[in-house]
Amino acid sequence: MGLFGRGAKGAAIAAAAMGYVKKNPDKIKNGLTKAGDFANKKTHGKYTRQITGAQTKATQAINKATGGNGRNGIDPTPPSNR
Repeated sequence: MGLFGRGAKGAAIAAAAMGYVKKNPDKIKNGLTKAGDFANKKTHGKYTRQITGAQTKATQAINKATGGNGRNGIDPTPPSNR
């Protein structure tokens, strides 16, 4: 069974979460950075590699969900630099 279950309630929660991710990718990425910094501080850097890896994977998932690297799926990199 998945994270949100199989019922209609789980699907509604998942849809609401994805809607928030698509509308606010910058806020979520900022929160991920703050959470990672907090965890690194509390663990005195012992798990830096694991925390950084989790942040990277989460950021990649957000980029995939929004369809790009920037806000609303628009890649902020100029075409000549891609």
